[in-house]
Amino acid sequence: MTIDPTELILLGLWLVAPAVVLGLMVLYALHQRFGERLGLRPWRAASLLVVVGIAFTALLMAHGPAGLVRALGVRDLRILGWYTMWAPLGFVAEALALPVALWLGRGR
Repeated sequence: MTIDPTELILLGLWLVAPAVVLGLMVLYALHQRFGERLGLRPWRAASLLVVVGIAFTALLMAHGPAGLVRALGVRDLRILGWYTMWAPLGFVAEALALPVALWLGRGR
């Protein structure tokens, strides 16, 4: 079976999507709680979180040590009798991207 580049990109985005959504929810909660004090611009921080999180995921997959990718690679998860894939590496990348997005998402 051959996979073309478009399918590979869509599969990668599917694997990172749950981590991105969770990261955006955490960013929203932080903005509601500390937004005024941090001077956080929510749209800038959210877009940075998505872009930096996907970039970190790609970098960790491409240049990470083999043990890291093997330990945090793609897993199958059964939800209500249906199997779907998820990647713990996406959650690690989003956790690394959150402080960067908070730092660069501050306004003047």
